[in-house]
Amino acid sequence: MKTRAIAEIAKLEFRIQVRGRWMLGFGVLFAALVSGVSYYGLTFLGYEAKFQDFYRTTATMLNLVMIIVPVVALVAGGQSLCGDPGYFEFLASQPLGRTDILLGKVLGLFAALAVMTILGFGLGGLIIALKTQSAGMWKYFIFVGVSLALGLVFVALAALLSIMAHRKPMAIVTGLILWLFFLFIYDLIVLSASYYADEAYLRKILYFSLLGNPIDIARVVVLMSVGGESALGAAGAGLLRMFGGGVTSAISAAGLFIIWIVAPLTAAALMFRRQDMT
Repeated sequence: MKTRAIAEIAKLEFRIQVRGRWMLGFGVLFAALVSGVSYYGLTFLGYEAKFQDFYRTTATMLNLVMIIVPVVALVAGGQSLCGDPGYFEFLASQPLGRTDILLGKVLGLFAALAVMTILGFGLGGLIIALKTQSAGMWKYFIFVGVSLALGLVFVALAALLSIMAHRKPMAIVTGLILWLFFLFIYDLIVLSASYYADEAYLRKILYFSLLGNPIDIARVVVLMSVGGESALGAAGAGLLRMFGGGVTSAISAAGLFIIWIVAPLTAAALMFRRQDMT
């Protein structure tokens, strides 16, 4: 593995991504969403339109981010990693390892996604800080960090899907199906399983099911950070007890994110090494 080669490929991929309208639009969308949700978030409850603090903005933005970040990572990953076949053939013809090429592309794509996410959250957060008090700001930072981790998870999954699909349309469609699975279908399967499960195993099924869905892991971490453990119900309470409290749960969640990142990338690298580029 050549670190310098990975860095150069990542730089090139980063430049390609930040010059594209897709990533720029993503950053602008995030800034607009954070500002808009903070200002109008409570109007549907009859409150006067005004900027909310970081606590309420984080809680209100949670579900939107859980939807937007994964789909952007999957679609951008499909477009990048199944992009110009000639470009991949050119890289493969150089004295570079397949793993170096894959990691460089993935890191460059994630860097672009991270920069746009931070800019979006940062601009929105700056407006909130100027209009309200700074209470809850560090929890907002945790929210941004979890969003970045979730983005990297789905970039890794996009890499695996792209290597498997080998064609851009198939990679994007498969990515969207995976997004829908984690967002909706997975929870339906868990609910169906819990309905037929023995009562003695019901709680274990519920909180262990959280481990199999990166979106659920991210949601749990953010809710714990803003003091919303009650929203997690029995499954979340059991998860906290199992991991030994908030700090240990956060460390365990970080470990789960690492597994969700490393496992797809390892599988993608192994498949990419055996893939015929001709």
